[in-house]
Amino acid sequence: MKTSRIHLIILLIALLAQSCGNSSSEYDRMVSEITLFPAIQKGQGRWGLADASGRFIIADEFESAPTVPIGGFFSVYTDNGINIYRATHEHPLLAGAEGLRYAGAFNDGVTPVCKPGRPIEIIDTAGTTKFSLSDIDGHNFTACTPMFLSGLLPVREFGTNLWGAIDTDGHIIVEPVYDVLTPFNCDHALGMRRQQDGTPILAVVDSKGSESVVAQGHFEIEQNMFAYGTIPVRDENGRWSLVDTKGRIHAMPESVRHIDMTVEDGAVITDASALSGIINQDGEVMIAPAYFRIYPLTGTILLCFENNDGLAVGLSDELPVTKLTGYSSITALPANDSYLATGKDGSISVLNEDFQVIPGIEFSKISMRLTISDLILSDRDEDHRNFNTAKPDEDYPSWMEPDDNDESENQE
Repeated sequence: MKTSRIHLIILLIALLAQSCGNSSSEYDRMVSEITLFPAIQKGQGRWGLADASGRFIIADEFESAPTVPIGGFFSVYTDNGINIYRATHEHPLLAGAEGLRYAGAFNDGVTPVCKPGRPIEIIDTAGTTKFSLSDIDGHNFTACTPMFLSGLLPVREFGTNLWGAIDTDGHIIVEPVYDVLTPFNCDHALGMRRQQDGTPILAVVDSKGSESVVAQGHFEIEQNMFAYGTIPVRDENGRWSLVDTKGRIHAMPESVRHIDMTVEDGAVITDASALSGIINQDGEVMIAPAYFRIYPLTGTILLCFENNDGLAVGLSDELPVTKLTGYSSITALPANDSYLATGKDGSISVLNEDFQVIPGIEFSKISMRLTISDLILSDRDEDHRNFNTAKPDEDYPSWMEPDDNDESENQE
C-alpha cells in the first residue's frame, strides 16, 4: 500500500488529528493532549522525552526511541523486550509490563499486550489483566491492532484469519467475518468480506456492528482509517474513489493516479506527472497538481506545499503564504502552538506560531512513533513467523507510520 511519504515529519501525524467531517474524531482529542515527544538532544547520543520548549523530562537515557506518551504511558524496546513506563520524570515501569513481545498504546484506560508464551491480553493502567483474547464467546483471537478507538479493537480470529471487533469489556461487537477491517475512527470502520456465493463486498461498519454495503467487487483500502469523514479505495481496474461514513462512494477522475491522503472536503491526489494537488469529493480540482507534495499541518487548518522553491504554508496555495526556506519538512505541535521543522542539513528546530525559530532548541533526532509494532500477535498466530517486533534502527513500519521508503533520516 503506497502512503504519502511526506506528509509528516513524524509518524503519529500521519492521520493523528484528522477530523471526521461533522462528527468528532477521537484523534482530535488525542493530539490535543500530546505535549511530549521522543527526541535526542543535539550533542547527545541517547533518546529521551522533550517538550516544545526544549526541556527534557527524561534526557539521554534510552538506546531505542520511545513511543509518544499516550494516556500517560510510553513504551521502549530493550534487549529483554518491550517495557511500558509511566510518562513522568521518574518514569517508573508499569507493574507486570516489562519484557513484552508486543505492546500497544493506552486509550480508554486499556491497551493490548502480549507476554512471551502468553495469549494477547488487555491490561489496564495498573498493569492488571482485564481479559485474554484466547477465549471470547468461543473465539480465539491471536492478532489485533494496537489501540482501542471509538471503544473498539479490531481482532483477528485464529484459523479463519477473519477480522471482527471487541469492546473494552471483552464483548464481540463486530463478528469476525471480514478479510480486512480498518481501525474505528469517527465511530466507523471500512471492511472487505465475502458473501455466501464468494462475491467480495466493500462495507462501512459502525461502532454498534451495523453494516452498510458500499459496492461489490474487490477493493484495496488505501488508508488506515476514516479521516475527514472519508477513506480512499482503489478498485480492480485501478480506479480511485472516496468512501464516506454513510457508505457512499465518490468516484475520482481517471486522471487521478494516486490518492495520497484525505483532507477536509477532499483529498490530496497525484496525477500522471507525479505532481500533487487537491480535489473535492465531486472530483473537482481545488488546487491544481503543481507540487512535489501537499500535506495538512496536523491540528491546524493550514496546508504545507513543497515545490522547487521549497516549503510554503497557508490556507491554500494562493497568497498569502508563509515561505519557509532551508527546511525539508514541517509538522505541527498544536498542543504547544508550535512546529517542528527539519532542515535540509538534517537539524531539527522548533518554530513558534509565527514560524520563527525559537533560539536555543535543537534536536539531532525526533520520533513520533505511536506504537512499536503495527499489529499485536500471539505465539499461535500463523503470521508470527513472518512478523517480528521492530528493533531499534530497523526500517520497519509501525501502525500509522510513513512508508518504509521514507528517506528522512530523522525518523525512527
